[in-house]
Amino acid sequence: MQRVLPFFVAASLVIAAAPAQAADCVAQATAQIQATLGASDLEQGLANGVRTLLAKPRFYEDAQQGAVCSRPRLDNPMYSGVPVSECTYQRQGLSGWVMLANPSADLAAKWVSNACTETGDAKTCSVRLIAQAWCASELSFPVAGNLITAEGRNVAFLDGVEIARPQWLPEKTSLAVETQKQRLSELARQKTASGLVGRNALPLGVSVDVYGQYAVASAPSKTVSRLGSACPVLARRADWLNTVRTAYNQAWRTGRNPLFDAAAKALMANEPVGGAACP
Repeated sequence: MQRVLPFFVAASLVIAAAPAQAADCVAQATAQIQATLGASDLEQGLANGVRTLLAKPRFYEDAQQGAVCSRPRLDNPMYSGVPVSECTYQRQGLSGWVMLANPSADLAAKWVSNACTETGDAKTCSVRLIAQAWCASELSFPVAGNLITAEGRNVAFLDGVEIARPQWLPEKTSLAVETQKQRLSELARQKTASGLVGRNALPLGVSVDVYGQYAVASAPSKTVSRLGSACPVLARRADWLNTVRTAYNQAWRTGRNPLFDAAAKALMANEPVGGAACP
């Protein structure tokens, strides 16, 4: 199964994925998850399904390909109490460094189960939501780092959101991982990005518009307006990073992830989790 990481396309800064690849990934992930579901405990079946998906190492943690990941630590100042690890890896001849706060299979299943409880069809919703998260990012949440695409492009992330590639990070040539760690860690400490930010937040690829519609529908209008919008590109705001960071930290404390809640509602309304394409 080929998993598809979302990415900006040139200067348009729009997340995209090859439709055929994405559809193939969703179909295969759905079949694997459904095969693990029992007649009673949905959450446990979902966790088993995620463990099946995770049986093959993700590209940034594949030791056979030279990846090295640290043991998780709980003292990251932006994600206090959340297990955060660092990985260095090689892909397509490039070197990468990334800091991750990936959920365990059990936690991901809890987020999905809680998000789908009130949708009217918890089983269908749950399977679709896990498949969405898997095919968007392999259930990855980059706190900060470089996730190299299968095409061999360096892509910078902060708080689960792709950011405009800093000038010091070349697009298609390698950069020392020590330099990546130093400079991307500094961006994380600053809690913001200096350039444009992406429209979608990992691990689901949920767009700022979908989140604004479903997760904060009852929030004051000024709160929603601070998020900006996906289109046009210049309407996107760095506050989206703060919102995602807050939601993700909340999810680890409470077992309920606002990003998953919003995505579940969009999926069951047959709306694209990543939002509509910009005209």
